Amino acid sequence: MDTLMNGLSVVGRLAVGMLADITGPLNLLVANTALAAFGLLVFWVPFDTVGTLITVTLVFGFAIGGIVSVIPVVAAHVFGLARLPSIMGLLFISYFVGGLLGVPPMSALLDGVGHRTDYTSSIWYMAMLPVCSLLFLLAMRFTISRKLRVKV
Repeated sequence: MDTLMNGLSVVGRLAVGMLADITGPLNLLVANTALAAFGLLVFWVPFDTVGTLITVTLVFGFAIGGIVSVIPVVAAHVFGLARLPSIMGLLFISYFVGGLLGVPPMSALLDGVGHRTDYTSSIWYMAMLPVCSLLFLLAMRFTISRKLRVKV
């Protein structure tokens, strides 16, 4: 599964890199975050077959590739090139917080609620993380411009 996700991540990085010039990097960051949330909520939460797991892997891999590739572009677009090194440093520090909010709580949910056999609570938790990110990104997007068809 990891190979599939990484392979689609490369495709996502390339596709989003080319589309960012047309639609705007922040718009694509919002779209890819929505795609990641959609993939987790629609395919992973209600189903538990191998086929849906592969589908989630492909959708999430593509979305994450696009997210990773466009974050520095969004930072430069929003904060300017002069402040980019400082902003990227802060973003990399924030990944530490994301790591703390990811695996440890999911493990606790798996141990406490799922009794190490039921992953449902961990899957719901994982699915809610991109939804929360999407809400913050939408707030940032509409703070910059309220018009939908603007390249941001």
